[in-house]
Amino acid sequence: MPDKTEKPKKKQQQPRHHAAKSKAAATLRRKKIIKAISEGKTLKQAGIEAGLSPKTAPAQVNAILNEPEMVSQFKKLLDEAVPDSILSAKYQELLCSKKVISAMVIAPSGDGMKDAGSMTKDFIEVDDCAVQLKCADSIAKLKGHLIDRSEHSGKDGGPILLSQMSDEEVEKRAREILNKRQ
Repeated sequence: MPDKTEKPKKKQQQPRHHAAKSKAAATLRRKKIIKAISEGKTLKQAGIEAGLSPKTAPAQVNAILNEPEMVSQFKKLLDEAVPDSILSAKYQELLCSKKVISAMVIAPSGDGMKDAGSMTKDFIEVDDCAVQLKCADSIAKLKGHLIDRSEHSGKDGGPILLSQMSDEEVEKRAREILNKRQ
């Protein structure tokens, strides 16, 4: 019977196109991503410019942007770009927004028109209720009066049975739920 000797497995080399793993490289990549997004580029474009693989760039950039440190950096950048005074003034403008619509004006008694029953097409200004409502909802959310909620369920849509889960499983499930909310 021939002796079967196993060949040593080759260590897989990381392809050159993968992103570097060092902390300095990761920090630089994150800065490049924030800069690209603040310039209006898509997640994919930002990721590619930061050195990520084109196939996975959108998912990787999304994961990076959901990291707590990145969220705080992005909020800081946003606060610098759009101060509260400008935001407040814009909301005030939107709360009073108007739109112009065309209307048929009928004068049955001829008030101000050539003949009784005359009609004319005119344009009138009215409240833009859709914009005003959206603005009011945004303000309420910013002030914490409206909170987006989502329901979570266990296996097959049933309840989450915490008593049957280990502490590690409960912690893992809680992290998953919190990550979905961000």
